Amino acid sequence: MVLRLVVATFLVAAINVHPMPSAATGVASSRVYVVAYPCAPAEGGPVVAPGDPVVSVHDQAFYGDPGDWVETTPRVTMTSATSDTVEFYFDLPPGNYSAWIRFPTKNPKEFCSRNGPLVVLPGKDRHLFVATMDGVTDWHSVAAVAGRLPMSGVRVSVLVYDHPMHCGDDVRSYDPKTFRATVSPHDGSAVIDDGAYYQNIHAYGKVDHTVAIAVSGGLFTQGTVLLTVTPDTKANKPPFLRKDITPAILHAATANPFDQKLVCIAGF
Repeated sequence: MVLRLVVATFLVAAINVHPMPSAATGVASSRVYVVAYPCAPAEGGPVVAPGDPVVSVHDQAFYGDPGDWVETTPRVTMTSATSDTVEFYFDLPPGNYSAWIRFPTKNPKEFCSRNGPLVVLPGKDRHLFVATMDGVTDWHSVAAVAGRLPMSGVRVSVLVYDHPMHCGDDVRSYDPKTFRATVSPHDGSAVIDDGAYYQNIHAYGKVDHTVAIAVSGGLFTQGTVLLTVTPDTKANKPPFLRKDITPAILHAATANPFDQKLVCIAGF
């Protein structure tokens, strides 16, 4: 699927391309700062004048719609370029995107690029390190969980279960006879950036009681909150879960740091 999208994105001249909304349109945007390593020449050696990068994004909110692969191209501002590192930034309205960063090459049939998920929150800058490659990264459509953090020093993991869970269930459980896991969620550590956390998960449709957020800090402070209020996303679309962690939520989640049970918080 991704290869089809790549071909449609880069090789078909008739593709719809729209500029991103600007501040002049009244759409609030956040800034994405990028430090990138462009592709090295095929014959080896340092990168020489890689050229200005081209950024294109696809809003995951339109995933699965007829003709959904419509590129938007934010304006890129270069801030630094050396023999092997390029620094730049661009602005995006908040959302859950599939993003592409591409550098020009001498051969139009070659790709020097990197693609993947990119989540943007209002009022929060992103800071990305990107190492480009010759070829395509196979990214399938992904959902996202993201939100603000109340303080520094908080770590976040997102747990995804294969069945609905209940308040008070064990975060993980094992059969004492076989020592095998009976409840074993997929666990991914979130990226912490500019006072917010970001984690991508593979999910489609409404994720009802199947996602939990684990928060942790120093001295074994930890707790896990089950998400009981999630958007009613259509079955063929990846949901975007905006879940801010407030001081009250953090306190409730970690009130019993040695109790490995799923905590439920009203409205969360």
